[in-house]
Parts: sequence; C-alpha cells; structure tokens
Amino acid sequence: MGGGGNVRVEAWPNEASTLEGIARQMYGDTAQWTRIYEANRDAIHHPDRLRTGQVLRVPAYLPPGDRRASAVTLDPPGKDEWKHWSAEPRLPREWPGLDEDRADGFEVRHADLRAAGRRLASIGKQISEVEFPTLGEAPLGWNEVASFMTRVSELRSAVRTFLSDTRAEIMVAAALIGAAENRYAGLEPDERVPNLKVSSVYPRGSREPGPPRPPTYVDAMESNEIGEMMMRAAPEALNLPDVVAAANRSADDLAALTYALFHQAREIREAWRGPAATAALHALRRIYATLRGLAHVDGSVATVTAEFSGVLSYARTHALDLVLQGGGNLRLHPHLRTVNERIDTLYRGLPTRVHLALPGLISAGGS
Repeated sequence: MGGGGNVRVEAWPNEASTLEGIARQMYGDTAQWTRIYEANRDAIHHPDRLRTGQVLRVPAYLPPGDRRASAVTLDPPGKDEWKHWSAEPRLPREWPGLDEDRADGFEVRHADLRAAGRRLASIGKQISEVEFPTLGEAPLGWNEVASFMTRVSELRSAVRTFLSDTRAEIMVAAALIGAAENRYAGLEPDERVPNLKVSSVYPRGSREPGPPRPPTYVDAMESNEIGEMMMRAAPEALNLPDVVAAANRSADDLAALTYALFHQAREIREAWRGPAATAALHALRRIYATLRGLAHVDGSVATVTAEFSGVLSYARTHALDLVLQGGGNLRLHPHLRTVNERIDTLYRGLPTRVHLALPGLISAGGS
C-alpha cells in the first residue's frame, strides 16, 4: 500500500468524497488523511469541505517496517511553495499521530530513533549552509533607495540570526531524540551539542527592521545631480541581481528543509510512542512553524527586491533619455517623483516584522 498519484474528488457518498475515504482507498488507513491534506493545503481551505471534481495530489507513503521504505525519497516542495505560508505562522492545526499514544505506555525503537536523530542533525547542518550575500552601497542623497536597502538588509539579517537559533534548536532536538530511552531524560546541550550560538531574543521574540524613511527634497536638487544619482543606482552596482537570486534560493532551500523536517517528525512518531514522544513532537512543531515563517520572509524579500531592481533600471534608462533630450529640472523632477512613489510602494510592501517562536530546548535543558 503506497499511494502516490492524483485522485478526483467524487460526490457523496462515494469513498473518494472525503479525505478519510481517499486515505483508505490509497493507503488502506484512514488515519493517513493528514498526509493528503498537507500535500494540498493550497487547494483545500478546510479538510471537511472538498469540492466535487477537484483533483488532489496523493503523496507516496510506505508504512513503518515496509522493506521498500529505504528507497522512498521525499517529493520536493512545489515552486515558490513558501508563498503559501504566513510570515508569522500559527502552529499546524493537526500533527500526525500527536494524540495517539499507546495505552500500554512507552514503545521506543532505538535504532530507528538514532537514525532519525542523525537525519535531523543533517537538516540542522544544511541550514548553516544557506547563503546570504550583502547589498552594495546606496548612492548618497537618494533617501528612498537608501531606506529600502536598509530595510532589506535588516530583514535578511533578522532571518539569518533567527535561522541560527532555529538550527541550534534542531541540533538539540536531534540529540534528545537520538539518545531517547524509556523516559524523556534531560540533556545538557553544552556537553553533547557543542558550538551552539543563539541570539539575544532567543527563544521567542521579534524584530521590526528598518528606520523611518526621511523625505527626499526633490526641488532642491539640480538636474545634473538627479541624473548622476540615478546613474549611480545601477542594480548591478548595488548587487541586487545576486541578492535576489540568493534570496530566492535560500527561500526554496528553507522550504525544502521545512518539508523534510515535517516528514522527519512523522518518522519519529512511528518509531517512538508515549508522553515523551508527544513532548518531542511539540518542540519539533514549534521549530517547523518558525522555519516555515523564515522561508516566507526571505521569499517575500526576494520578490520585492526584484521589483525594486526593475524600478531602478527604469529610473536609470529614462533619466538618461531625458538628459540627452534636454529640458533640465522640468523633465527630471517629475520623473524622480514618480520613481520615488514607486519605491515607497515597494517599501511599504516589505514585511514589517520577523517573529521567532521556538520552544526553548536549549535554555530548558531538554525539558
């Protein structure tokens, strides 16, 4: 029983009219409906309200113990999947198996948990490899450009800082899970997971990046000053193309790591049952939500910065045309006002807050 493929929602009372029925049909297990729900969050607004005729993707799944499990690979996240996520995500409404502890107490498959801990640590290591190139230097005198670039730099700095905190949480969770026994023993992170650095806002806090933007006094500038200022603001000189490309890559990387973390938590649940597992999965759920939000912020910054790059290219090209045609301030001042208004719109479209909501495994010593 492996699932995989697409299913068309049928009218009631057909089995394919509900997520539970589709899970029974594809997996032989109604409890696996959450897998289908998570794979189609962009198309399903409520798990109990499917539209007849809509086509749902059913991800491949092999139950624990299936010999083919080692050959299963995760489907990559869809293109720009981070766009469907909130910048300050709430915890997922459902977490597979969270409240399905066995009545007879603990069940721990140690070998599986040690392997899960290693894979979780690998996710943490990959987070440290996400790249964040810096912006160039904004031209003096153009306050709108300088303020926009300051806001972008502050946002990406916040994402980088919070990502470091998230990585530390994942590494501690990996150690806790990898060393799990018949009780949820405390862990001294400094002894088992060295070289962890966290920010001053850890484990929960937020940053509101970017200072207030001062106005530009267009009428006080001469046409030659305006022309030179626009010519200096080339996207290539400000490193904007590289920043946009890297921000898109890092957003996609974070989306893929979030996806992997979510599936890793499912594997852990299948190998570990009891109150200890519930506590561990609650922590992973908080980490998952934070990582998802950081992916959204970085992706949003990439999108708006790409639009900003286009505005600067427009400003530069048209300023050059106006200078060559002559006309001085009468032609350049309205052009600069138009460009400033477009930059102001983009500025207000950037995220205004980056939020961190981690469980505090490090400071709590694993409790």
